[in-house]
Amino acid sequence: MSTHNPSKRPLTPKTNENLDAVARFTVNALVQIEARRNMPFQRVRFRILICPLFILLAIGCKDSTSSPGSAAAPASAEIASDPSGVTIALDASPREVAQVALQAIEAGNKDALRSLVAVKKVTQDIEAITRDRAAFQGMVANAIPTAVSAIMLEINGLDVEGREIDQESITDDTAMVTVKGMRAGQAQTRRFFLVKEDSQWRLVPSHR
Repeated sequence: MSTHNPSKRPLTPKTNENLDAVARFTVNALVQIEARRNMPFQRVRFRILICPLFILLAIGCKDSTSSPGSAAAPASAEIASDPSGVTIALDASPREVAQVALQAIEAGNKDALRSLVAVKKVTQDIEAITRDRAAFQGMVANAIPTAVSAIMLEINGLDVEGREIDQESITDDTAMVTVKGMRAGQAQTRRFFLVKEDSQWRLVPSHR
């Protein structure tokens, strides 16, 4: 039996195209299925966002720009630090957190991005979706890597050149920061979603 491990192959432009196609197909299928079940919009949106990422985790995709030696994203203030090298003010605004996250994504530094994720909230959401079913325990175990990949997938929908933090909106303990940029020659936007966790703004894949 072959011992070849496809997860070790670097991610190529062609692979990126294939993964984008898989994600688009999955999203379209889920929209139709969930619409027929009359599921509330918030739950549909969250499931649509995470399902393509479960596919990516299952096939073992790996960002070719990520490496153990990747430089950590610069931070807004040396107050709160993380083993990944990220330092950021404890009272950093959603916009400031998004700026650090954007720099981490552009550097391909998943460890830095992971340090900005709302671990408790993401884990709770995945557990609620899987309902503690044994068949989905792997998804629960990979909740944080899945969230990191989902956030990167959202922002990487824009061309690397010209990405810029735009508007910030805050509602109680949730926030959204818009990133503007280009995609195939067209002006587009993507979003960072944040929640207050332990009195700090942290990233989530979506507002569920």
